[in-house]
Amino acid sequence: MIIETLSTFPHMYDSVMGSSMMQRAQDKGILDFTAYDLRDWTHDRHRTTDDDPYGGGAGLIMKCEPIFEAYQAITGCDVGYAAPAATGNEQPTTGPAPRHADGIRPKTIFLSPCGRPFDDAMACELAREERLLFVCGHYEGIDERAYDLADCQISLGDFARRLRPDERRARVDGRDRCRGAQDRRGTRGRGRGC
Repeated sequence: MIIETLSTFPHMYDSVMGSSMMQRAQDKGILDFTAYDLRDWTHDRHRTTDDDPYGGGAGLIMKCEPIFEAYQAITGCDVGYAAPAATGNEQPTTGPAPRHADGIRPKTIFLSPCGRPFDDAMACELAREERLLFVCGHYEGIDERAYDLADCQISLGDFARRLRPDERRARVDGRDRCRGAQDRRGTRGRGRGC
């Protein structure tokens, strides 16, 4: 199982993914986890990932350009986005070398308060996937153009939260617990639910 996250706060996973069950799963080769920093695909010296919403409005939204560039680099799939031409003012950022850019498109999940609520059934659905990419919004949301990349949107539920990377940690943990139960019962890969 390959799980990748794209976030402006990739180091939030260090403590969770580097200990307990998650660390053991990685050590045994059951789970391959990578947290990508969206700022690695920006081109200005401030590594800006946010902008004012088109047409005005309160707050800031995540820019779609770094998301498109990161997605193309991580997945190896062309989404028809070309990086802006160099003007000489950009910082030389190209993003890290992707670990799984094999051309196989992952199930791409955008975290959104408007998404389908995460529950046990969804954890089981995700456990059947071989590769997941979680894209985490911040600020007031994500530029709507980026949602074309999403296979689905999911939410932890109807409550306020400050940092959405916590959502991904809960989903990764739930998916792995479900997958472990399927492995123990021998039901994984047979289309049966938890």
